[in-house]
Amino acid sequence: MTRRWTTWLALGILLVALVGAFLFSRGGGRPRLGATAPDFTLERLDGGSLRLADLRGKAVLINFWASWCPPCREETPALVAFAQRYGRQVVVLGVDVAETAATVRAYAQSSGIGYPVLLDRDKSVATAYGLSGYPESWFVAPDGRLRAFYPGPLSFEEMQGLAAKALGHPLDAQGVGPVRPGDRLVALAAAPDGGLAVVTERGRWERTPGGGWEPLAGALPGQEGQAPGGLQARSADGRWQVRWQAGRGLLAGPAGGSLAPLAGDLPGDAQVTALAVETEAQGKLARIWVGTAGGLFLVAPDGSTRAVAGFDRRADALLLLGPGRLLVASDRGLWQAEAASASARAVEAPARAFVALARAGGFLWAGAPNGDLYRSQDGERWSWLP
Repeated sequence: MTRRWTTWLALGILLVALVGAFLFSRGGGRPRLGATAPDFTLERLDGGSLRLADLRGKAVLINFWASWCPPCREETPALVAFAQRYGRQVVVLGVDVAETAATVRAYAQSSGIGYPVLLDRDKSVATAYGLSGYPESWFVAPDGRLRAFYPGPLSFEEMQGLAAKALGHPLDAQGVGPVRPGDRLVALAAAPDGGLAVVTERGRWERTPGGGWEPLAGALPGQEGQAPGGLQARSADGRWQVRWQAGRGLLAGPAGGSLAPLAGDLPGDAQVTALAVETEAQGKLARIWVGTAGGLFLVAPDGSTRAVAGFDRRADALLLLGPGRLLVASDRGLWQAEAASASARAVEAPARAFVALARAGGFLWAGAPNGDLYRSQDGERWSWLP
């Protein structure tokens, strides 16, 4: 009996292997990295057609998707942002699989897709690339070879890294503004003369009227940031200061005085990433905004704590916009929060990581780790500053 079952098992394994080989020979297997990308010609949603071979000499991101797919919808804003930022270095192609042009067009228009959308009506291209789920992405080098593959939704930062594999060098190989290769933007502030200052891991820089950058010496206002044993912030009027200290939790008190623990619902080991302090007209403490690795919280003077609804991401920087209004830099775009409703919503900004915020020169500013800067007048609509 044991020998018979062993024989059947061996035959079953052989059959699976033969079927797999057959499907692969018919184009159903996934191409191997390093091989030449399977060529194709597909109809463009905006008219005409596109052949992959015609893009030889350029890096290409091929993204297989469908409008009914929730992970694809989650990924779309990052693709839009990536194409807008790096479209001159990497050609982004969205290959929709087996949907009608009308359905695809409606989704593309509502999502702000500006990169070429191709229609794989009969799934032939999806089959050639061994599509097994949605979304899936391939990164093609300028020589036409497949250099990277990713199953599932990509973030903007993941696209940056995989595109670098296709190109053979980082997308920002020459640096961005004052952030040179190997450096990282960590904070923004108003310079002493009111202009924008950028703080990197290696130095401080001020933006000149002509758009250039000059080294900036000395401390910057509002850059308390890290303090011995924790994170700290001060109110705009300079009257109150707060600190998050590992093991002790949230501490608050008048500026220059001693800080006392503020009883609340936040655990002492919470991963606090950012703080902001609001005061009332009389100089009394109004509220404390606490950003963490997984959400945003409102802490009242009595220590009572509320989670801000609609925001479950990492909050890397906070900027007060007005009484009870907050701008939040997250690992996926910019958000505005309201104290009255204890809720947050995304604003019209690229779906990418932001790590710094500031108000300077009549604008609101947001900075990404690589040095990219975006600005806005109202905090709702943001534009990239090349």
